[in-house]
Amino acid sequence: ALPVMRQRLGVQSEEPLVVVTPGGGGDGYEVIDAYLGAIAAHPQPPKTVIISGPEMPGPQRQALHQAAQAHPTVQLLDFTDDLMSYLNAADAVVAMGGYNTTCELLTLRKPTILIPRTRPVQEQWIRAQRLAQRGLIQAIHPQQLTPQRLLAALQMALNSPPPPAFRLDGLPRVAE
Repeated sequence: ALPVMRQRLGVQSEEPLVVVTPGGGGDGYEVIDAYLGAIAAHPQPPKTVIISGPEMPGPQRQALHQAAQAHPTVQLLDFTDDLMSYLNAADAVVAMGGYNTTCELLTLRKPTILIPRTRPVQEQWIRAQRLAQRGLIQAIHPQQLTPQRLLAALQMALNSPPPPAFRLDGLPRVAE
């Protein structure tokens, strides 16, 4: 299924593709804004699909659509019901670190940069830190998020091999 989505997006096999997804998008504006700032400073901006999420407030969505027009390599979608196909087609992913997306990215073994939510609870940040310590993803605390920091992480992700396999069979292992 991998080449189909890349073909639909017009991405050649040797071209890097980045997918940016802040989940539902209600609080994803800063992540997307920082990403647009990062690729503005990138010497060869990668093809990018940003999925802003259906819950992003209208004025923020309009501001991002306007900002994205300055970047010919960027496609901004408000929503997809096929996120897995986009994630599977990606060479690197920038995401917020919700549980389901994180498990999908570990399963797909994609070089990933997580910028987790830290409110109302620390759960996403704790998970992202632990995974980063094991070399499975890169994590940026939302309060340290800058376009420069995200650009450095992005360049590292695009030049990294896929992360090692991560076992997601905890329940049967506990039973053993």
